[in-house]
Amino acid sequence: MVTAKFMCSYLYQASDNSRLDVYLDPVLEDGNPTGNVSLTLTNPDAYSAFEQGKIYKLSFEEVSA
Repeated sequence: MVTAKFMCSYLYQASDNSRLDVYLDPVLEDGNPTGNVSLTLTNPDAYSAFEQGKIYKLSFEEVSA
């Protein structure tokens, strides 16, 4: 498994509440992967899972198809 830390840098909520766009930037640490992640949430109940300025851990793990 590979993990990386990302900071929520920007949130955009559509005016009709139909979606929340989440933009995450890498927290640079030696040996950790870097990159950018963007997500679009369409379930308003999930919008509270992200807060601008907070750090999140993203894990990559192989799963069966």
